[in-house]
Amino acid sequence: MEVRIMKNLVFMTMATALVFSSQRVSARFFEDSDKIFEKGQKTLISNESVKTDLYKTFDIQDSGTESGGVAFSQQTTVSRPFKGTWTLQSNNAEGKLTLDLYNKSVTGMTFDGDGVKCYGTIYIGMTVGLSVRIDECLITECQPNGNKATVKFVGGRDGNTYQAILTYNPTTKKITVSDCQRLGDEEFGECYVTDGLVFSK
Repeated sequence: MEVRIMKNLVFMTMATALVFSSQRVSARFFEDSDKIFEKGQKTLISNESVKTDLYKTFDIQDSGTESGGVAFSQQTTVSRPFKGTWTLQSNNAEGKLTLDLYNKSVTGMTFDGDGVKCYGTIYIGMTVGLSVRIDECLITECQPNGNKATVKFVGGRDGNTYQAILTYNPTTKKITVSDCQRLGDEEFGECYVTDGLVFSK
């Protein structure tokens, strides 16, 4: 009888221990699960933050599709478009536009015949009858801004200072002259750089 009681007590003790152990394992399991879930949330938040930063940096726009695709916006502004050589050809005129609006690296000839470094030259040759009249202007000041630039140049025929806007077309790679005007108090001038001239690569 005593032996049976002892066996029962041992069995109950073991069962109780198993219950406590199971509860402890379960609690540990749920605790670890909570930590994993919390870590997962932080990772998602971190990834979303990185995604947002990337979108801002590279100008990426969410396409709104279920697959989470993205669409890159196309940039149409060339970093330094006003550097190089362009030409003009028509029935009674020819021209050459040499530019480096980012550095005075172009060599030109002043109104007095002296060689000088400048931001560019605008050469126009016009056929009048049997003769060819030439005007070579030196760009002395410039303000490039994206695909447009305001330039000041000295006329090769009269020595007056002029201002014009150059517009670069990234698709055709052509440069158009507009808003050409004479500066200063000079009443008369003779310059062959006029509105509407289009120089091609």
